[in-house]
Amino acid sequence: MTTTPQQSLMTIGRLAERTGLSLKALRLYDELGLLPPARVDRSSGYRYYDTDQLERARLIGLLRRVGMPLAEIGALLADRDPDRLRAWWRGVAEEHRDREGVVRYLLSTLDGAERPSFPVSTRWVPDAMVVSASAHVLQPELPRFIPDRLRLLRAHVAACGAVADEIDWTTYHSTSTSDSAGLVEVCVPFAGSVPPTTEITVRVEPAHREAYARLTKGQVRPPHIMHAFDAVATWLGRRGRRRTLDPREVYFADWVAVDDATPAVDVAFPYAGGPDEPDEPGRSAKAVEPRTETP
Repeated sequence: MTTTPQQSLMTIGRLAERTGLSLKALRLYDELGLLPPARVDRSSGYRYYDTDQLERARLIGLLRRVGMPLAEIGALLADRDPDRLRAWWRGVAEEHRDREGVVRYLLSTLDGAERPSFPVSTRWVPDAMVVSASAHVLQPELPRFIPDRLRLLRAHVAACGAVADEIDWTTYHSTSTSDSAGLVEVCVPFAGSVPPTTEITVRVEPAHREAYARLTKGQVRPPHIMHAFDAVATWLGRRGRRRTLDPREVYFADWVAVDDATPAVDVAFPYAGGPDEPDEPGRSAKAVEPRTETP
């Protein structure tokens, strides 16, 4: 026999009406443990919810409305920490800002509008011992992956008693998108002796000449950084220069300390120099007097 639910209970249909959540969503939230019913009728399987669950159901609905993933909602409901919501929303705002930048880049491509001009310089970079960490990474994961690996590499160098250079870089061996993970290698040059580990490779970065465009911290996001990559690639193409190593971002500033107007990153393409560009061994990437041209 089916027992009549208590006065404080409501059916799943009534909860759906009062919260605007669909029956399908409420069943999913039950399965995931986000909003289990207060009572389930054993004979009919009907779900009944307490009126006290209305606030939780509405909160879940609002969080889904702003796009929070269900796993994040579960964590937020567990501790109800507003800082968790603030941190998540900052990440969403950053992602939206990047997407807007990509749209601006696409519009400039489709409209044929004039693009920002990035002066291109060249320099000779001597060979160097580097520690590196590589992985296939989706584009949205790069802002976290790169600094995490840089910290790992620099900590390993310091623990071995070696000295890391002030600069480091990320090499893009293949393209990363939101759907396809590209091969990314984070590198830190060093002086001294450092053994490899299961996560860290030790190798020689060969000497090379590279063309580069310099960006401020504020420009290291779409559309500016995309235009910078285009500018260097165009510079090489117009001069018939052959790329010798994969493109990279070279970091030379204290990312936390500098403001958005401070130069912080070079977009660089290693290439084979022409007859008018003899190799200049022994001159470091920082010491060389660059030859600057605008594409």
